[in-house]
Amino acid sequence: MVSVACMILLVLSTLHLALGIDFVVFPESPYDEALCSEITRNLYEVLGVTRVEVHRSAKLMTTWFWYIQASEAQKERIKKWRGVKDVVKNAPISSNNGMIVSNSSTVFEDSQLNKTALTAEFGAFQRDAPEDLALVSWPPDTPLPSFSDIEGYYHNPVGGRGTFIYVIENGINLGNDEFQDMPGGQPEWYRPRSSPSHDWAKDSDKDGHGSCVASKAAGRITGVSKNSRLVIMKSSHWMYDELSAWENIINDIIQKGRGGRSVVVYARSTYPTRYSRTAPLASLPSEWQQIRLLMEAIVKLDVSIVVSAGNSRTETSGLDTLPSAWLGQFPLVVVGAVTLTGAYTSWTQGIVQSTGADNQVFWAPGDDIECANGPTEPGLRYQSGTSFAAGMVGARV
Repeated sequence: MVSVACMILLVLSTLHLALGIDFVVFPESPYDEALCSEITRNLYEVLGVTRVEVHRSAKLMTTWFWYIQASEAQKERIKKWRGVKDVVKNAPISSNNGMIVSNSSTVFEDSQLNKTALTAEFGAFQRDAPEDLALVSWPPDTPLPSFSDIEGYYHNPVGGRGTFIYVIENGINLGNDEFQDMPGGQPEWYRPRSSPSHDWAKDSDKDGHGSCVASKAAGRITGVSKNSRLVIMKSSHWMYDELSAWENIINDIIQKGRGGRSVVVYARSTYPTRYSRTAPLASLPSEWQQIRLLMEAIVKLDVSIVVSAGNSRTETSGLDTLPSAWLGQFPLVVVGAVTLTGAYTSWTQGIVQSTGADNQVFWAPGDDIECANGPTEPGLRYQSGTSFAAGMVGARV
């Protein structure tokens, strides 16, 4: 007798064969409007309107990619069309978060937090700021003091108002106090659609990484820019989700007139094969070539992009993962991690770089820093990684 589970799998397999496989179609030139329009018409004709999503920026007159359902035979046919660079099956993007940095992961319960820090009375001084946050406001080019000599976090009480921090992440722990009654307003959300994991449709955090990054940027206690508004571009590591996150940032900034008042934090690191900074862009997987074009379009909107340097110093002290390895090729802020005494951590990348202003790596505390707990737990915890240093620098850009 066939089990119910087997019957369900059989039905799903039949539907998958009937609807086709999910593919992403990349154009040779997103800016060739006439040719991209021709490809769109051909896709509609071959596949039908319901099996084609056109991802286009009307304001920029740019078609970034198409998301389609097709058979393998149809895919091979489409790859040969004029103006089509590649057709790639939707799957987890070529990525590698690098070494997982060990840390104490000590959790502070809500009862241990100084509730006065959760009020709106920040003024220009936060007395009970975490040590890593207090160091951020220490004057540049001066010897770092011991923590006992730092009174707290000095900051502009109106700094960050009317600004936006876009964070491409797994999500955030919305129930954590770091994201409650935020001076800049409650976080905005964009959610993916293609990931097979059901929880991507929820306002939640998958593994706690996003909560820590976002709280270091704009959290009520641990954040650098407390008046900025977070825009959470919730994204799995699937190709369609990552591409859509970058595309949605472009459209959101244009539609809402946020150019010059926004920053994007991308604390994910990246390409699994160690990448040579001199390798041509065309040698990369098609999805990374397209992400590069999307990032360049965002920079042209007067928006800074901040990325982490990577945690794989055992491989190299330099930058060899994407997008950090693009430093110097277009305006990009790359962030490495230091300890609370200002020394390089044992795992941070970005230490060995070419000289020149375009190749400058920025540094911020990233070793045992305090940030929002997650995925669902209350309070704060210690975390380590260049991702969290990137969150802090993103709020300072």
